[in-house]
Amino acid sequence: MTWERLFYKGGRSFVIGAVLEFIGISLYLLTLMAPYIPGIVSASLLEVADVFTVFGIIAWYGSQKNEIGSPGFNAFVVAMTGLLLGMSNFFTPYIWLLHIVGVAMLANTNRRTVHYPTINIWLWFAGLVIALTGGIVGIQILLALGTALASFGRFQLGKSMMNRFIQDSL
Repeated sequence: MTWERLFYKGGRSFVIGAVLEFIGISLYLLTLMAPYIPGIVSASLLEVADVFTVFGIIAWYGSQKNEIGSPGFNAFVVAMTGLLLGMSNFFTPYIWLLHIVGVAMLANTNRRTVHYPTINIWLWFAGLVIALTGGIVGIQILLALGTALASFGRFQLGKSMMNRFIQDSL
């Protein structure tokens, strides 16, 4: 398998993770309104979405590691550490702040390259900030809207990664 093919699969991983997260947060809202729907389904979908996001971040970093250099590596490490610790429910929700800082660093380092639109990562970042705010304050609609916005940003980022592979292979 070529590196480009791996990056394409990483973009697809972002897309699949974003769709699963959107479905998971929708089911979560349904469990708040209709308690007969089991919450384990939405929690499982959100965890699987985070696993796909891990693969997507790895592919995103790998596809442009030469251009973003040391700051990009630092951003990658911070974003991955926050995501992996957040997935393990370690000091939640405050550990998610580490992931948010890492995504902001990724968006900042993405400005150095011309591969992917920076707006997608900033949408991901804004969605995470809104979702964390909603989670801390306890406003569930903010949590859902923020998660949907973050999913949309990741979906668009994955789509641009796949489009880059298609353009490079022509």
